[in-house]
Amino acid sequence: MWRLESEEDYIIKSVKCLAAMVIQRWEMCMELLKLAIEFVIVVAEAVETVLQQNFPPPVTSSSVYTTTHLPFVGFLP
Repeated sequence: MWRLESEEDYIIKSVKCLAAMVIQRWEMCMELLKLAIEFVIVVAEAVETVLQQNFPPPVTSSSVYTTTHLPFVGFLP
């Protein structure tokens, strides 16, 4: 004999199914985001390599200008 589900049972099953679908989509979104980040990193490294090969850093002779490190002292009022 078939038993009809109560409305409460139906709602509980529907919510569980919906939650599982949302979690699955969230996991797929996170995996796609990881792939996109890895892709951007690989492209950036490739561009850096190409630029280093085509444009070597200039040879600097001793110049009168030197860089000195100034510590961060904060904001003035």
